[in-house]
Amino acid sequence: MTATVDSRPERPSAESQFVIAGMSAYREGAAEDAPALIDRVDMTLSPGEWVYVVGTNGSGKSTLGKVVAGLGVHGEIRAQHWERGFAGQEPAPYVMQQPDAQLFGTTPREEIVFALEWLGASGPDILRLADEALSEAGLKEAADLPWSALSGGQRQLAAVAAAAAGHAPLLVFDEATSMLDGHSQSLVRRLALKRQREGAAIVWITQRIEELEADPERRVLAIAGGRLVYDGSVRGFLYGDASEAGAAITPPCLLAGLRLPYAAELEHEMTLRRRERGNAGMAWHSRETERATKAGAVTPDQAALKRKTSCETSLLRLEGLQLRSGADASLSAINSLTLEPGRIVVLLGPNGSGKTRLLEIAAGLQKNAETRAEFLASGHIKNAASGSPARRQRLLAYSYASQSPEEQLFARSVEEEFDYVVRPYRPDAATRRARMEHALQSVGWGDSWLARDPYAMSGGERRRAALASALAAPASWLLLDEPTAGLDSLGCEKLAQSLIEERRSGRGVLLVSHDPDWSLPLADELLLLGADGEIRRCSRRALLEHPEWWEEAGLRCPESYRAARDAWRLGLAEERIWKATDIAAFRLSMELDDGDELSDELYVTDGRRDQEENGAGGREADVRPRQNARRRSISGAKRNRLSGFDPRAIWLGYVALSLSMFAARGWEGLAASAVLTAAIAGLARLPLREYKGPLAAIALFTVASTALSGLTGSSGESGDWWHAADSVATFRSFAKTWLVLAIGIALPAAIPPLRLRRALAQVLPRRGGAGRRAQRLVLTVTLLLRFVPQLLSEWDRFARIAVARGKDTGRSPAAMLRRLRSTAVPFMLSLFRMGETVTLALESRGVGRRDAPSEAERLRWHARDGVLLILVALACLALTMQGRLY
Repeated sequence: MTATVDSRPERPSAESQFVIAGMSAYREGAAEDAPALIDRVDMTLSPGEWVYVVGTNGSGKSTLGKVVAGLGVHGEIRAQHWERGFAGQEPAPYVMQQPDAQLFGTTPREEIVFALEWLGASGPDILRLADEALSEAGLKEAADLPWSALSGGQRQLAAVAAAAAGHAPLLVFDEATSMLDGHSQSLVRRLALKRQREGAAIVWITQRIEELEADPERRVLAIAGGRLVYDGSVRGFLYGDASEAGAAITPPCLLAGLRLPYAAELEHEMTLRRRERGNAGMAWHSRETERATKAGAVTPDQAALKRKTSCETSLLRLEGLQLRSGADASLSAINSLTLEPGRIVVLLGPNGSGKTRLLEIAAGLQKNAETRAEFLASGHIKNAASGSPARRQRLLAYSYASQSPEEQLFARSVEEEFDYVVRPYRPDAATRRARMEHALQSVGWGDSWLARDPYAMSGGERRRAALASALAAPASWLLLDEPTAGLDSLGCEKLAQSLIEERRSGRGVLLVSHDPDWSLPLADELLLLGADGEIRRCSRRALLEHPEWWEEAGLRCPESYRAARDAWRLGLAEERIWKATDIAAFRLSMELDDGDELSDELYVTDGRRDQEENGAGGREADVRPRQNARRRSISGAKRNRLSGFDPRAIWLGYVALSLSMFAARGWEGLAASAVLTAAIAGLARLPLREYKGPLAAIALFTVASTALSGLTGSSGESGDWWHAADSVATFRSFAKTWLVLAIGIALPAAIPPLRLRRALAQVLPRRGGAGRRAQRLVLTVTLLLRFVPQLLSEWDRFARIAVARGKDTGRSPAAMLRRLRSTAVPFMLSLFRMGETVTLALESRGVGRRDAPSEAERLRWHARDGVLLILVALACLALTMQGRLY
């Protein structure tokens, strides 16, 4: 990062404001005429102030957030004046959207301890402060569970707790709640509010505009095209300011290209209609009633209903589910769901309930012993367990978009991406062109976008390209996981219109969403997935009759539902209650019929009374945390048995065993090494299944090398086609290597990286130049051990999604190369993004500010460590003696 500042303060004080004036940021290597990431932005921030930052995709919100946090930006920054004031010169804690790349421990407790150690907290206080941070974040019961046993919301809470543990004067949250449910959002906000009450300033970057409604008097900054277009109160941003004669202007939120929260949208519609009524008199009443009736009438496009996908229409059956039935929470004897095409099914549930897992099971991307999915067409079942042709037919039945579909793009143009997903259906040229045009129209783009490079787009544009790619495939089902996450107002609106058209054309849509205000108006039916894994299938009308089902599923009652239910109870037809425009027209018509203005307080009070009577919405189900903790404690109970040993003893024993295995002779030595490896994996509970891909690849390489050695070796008689001695020697050598790697590849998951860091730090120098170099080495080793398992998991995820998109199940070398390309390119791009995120997270945590971190505790050698090394020595001795005996 290059910074050019015309003026800086000489002595910034702890009470002075944070000030930037005329600041611009330019992308590294950009052309001279390229637009700035942020352009001449002025901003002030006071201690204890809460400021929202909002804007559309690519507007520059995150760039501004990084600048405010004092983090590096890839490019050049120019400013007339830049004063950090109370924030100090060190980078501020910065919490990002995806938690996994900003977590460096293996449990929430380790994560917070890691942050406090690098912040320089005194050793005796670190564990106490960590316990306090865990309690504040509601993670006390999950403090020592591994990340794999925690939901995405809990992992994000751990990242927030680690950032807030140091009580910094400034905290920056960059869309930290965009992937969280209402319960997890409230926990993050509660922790941020506590820090604000202690005097910290909070910068809250978000695209969830409904978050602003919590306090209408707070300040909000709106960014559009890199320029600051609004700096004022939340109330003025959402509702506008009154002009002369009481008329309302368009809210700045809409002018900034953002979607109004439901309550503000309803108020805006009411204001517009009151204004129109005042101008037009009573003639307005009949026109408005007619317009509302037409708007609410269901008039499907008959021509669209006749359009069919090029793929055979299929039913989607999910079996092995726990289904609730009736008005109570009793379980149904039936454990299967059959979903029909031509309908939009919305799956709602809290974080960690298993929504993504269920969608991946439906797509055949994840296997589960209890739950399975089938596509049925013309009496035939397309099951993933069938042969390769049957599996390919099953893959052709759906088009899938993951939570972050833009990460799966790999082609150099939008047209190539479309062609990749359409090609498996073998359309003719005209059909192929029609599918591409349809996909572009679905996201509001024209033909010129076909030549665009996805890598040169903003994050929001890449997401639109990925969603358009999913829509281009002529499958009978669309499986979409959180498609609106990260989309701006226009993107959400276009996607909703596209899904309605897809439904009319006969396609089925299974949609996972955390945005019920957006998804409820689209839903033909709902699946409410509770934290306990139980599912309730219901219609929107049934949900209107039973608001307590929100709490039953551990969800908050959304504002749009309350308004819709109030209007429904007052007489508005059920098909017309899901749009703010229709409810506004209905309320205004009631005002006219009553001869007076109908107070909005009636709706608010009525909705609140319903909540209190039925227990819906405002409060999370008390049972949910207990269910989650109990379920995840069970999953964490089978952790490996090496985590309690000193890492020095484990690695010393591993090195000794590896040398003994390589020194073992003959088939007997190889057999003994194999028995020893199996015993270690079983007794220590090493997670070898997580690494079956790399281990299988090494085994395949071993077999190929053995065959090649037998064919090209030099042992035996001259002219022999097979050289047995060479092949045997090669096999033994590679087999021993495989056995050694089978243990070594799983050890990083068995040993917490931070315990290893502490062990290495205790045996390496800590002071002077040697100490700094040693600490860099220790940190590098720690990060490698922390993220290598995650990278292996990411490779497996990208490989599975590549099969879901490309439908390529062939086993030929050409097919394998195609899958390798569609997996490797997005994986490498993901790796680069992860590297950038890790760098930002480490910088914001204070890593590297001092020569060495403080120590929460020192590792001590225990008797069990000595016993472990004695057992290892006996095993090595047995391998050595075996070689001499035979």
